[in-house]
Amino acid sequence: MDTRFVNLGTILRQSLSYEAASEVRISSLAAWPAVGGGLLLGMVAPLLSGHALLRPAVKTVFIRIDAQSRATVIVPYVRLEERAADDFASLVAYELRLSARCIEIDNRSGDGGHDSRRPPLISIVDLGPAGARSLLILAALARSLLEAAAAEEWEISPEECVADSGLIVDSAWTRKISFGDIAKDAALLRLPPVVTLRSGEPVLLHRQTT
Repeated sequence: MDTRFVNLGTILRQSLSYEAASEVRISSLAAWPAVGGGLLLGMVAPLLSGHALLRPAVKTVFIRIDAQSRATVIVPYVRLEERAADDFASLVAYELRLSARCIEIDNRSGDGGHDSRRPPLISIVDLGPAGARSLLILAALARSLLEAAAAEEWEISPEECVADSGLIVDSAWTRKISFGDIAKDAALLRLPPVVTLRSGEPVLLHRQTT
């Protein structure tokens, strides 16, 4: 059996039942229009607190939804193991209700660049429940903004909109719009005080900035 899938499944379950959820402190959260049209979200959170050699544990992570409905997870200055990038993508895909094939990982600055201090190699185990939860929250926020933007376009309640395979559809499945077509509008919305994870759990967003 491939232990990668066991580890990822375990971490996902732990993140969804994380009892110390209040300890996943989000010190900064913001959304901007992305270059070329799209949505860019950024978060400072304990992304890689499971790695003993990584200091500080709090890292900045971004999710970009571009005009072609592709999602990119940007994790600066981190070297990912060969399979860890797929695992990061799988976590975000789960929460965005998007195929993992439509998600890219951008950590090109994590190859050391011009900095002689080469970052440690990161695996999915290093992400830990708190880090996985942080990724899920950021992806849930992206989905929430996309749904809210579509609802505003159609003049209906956001609760009547749902993300599905790169589209936002209404509850009657009579209208649909792609992530890419609504991402630019989503970037202009005010961040909500609460987002709901795909599991149904509401998460209060503390200390958010716009």
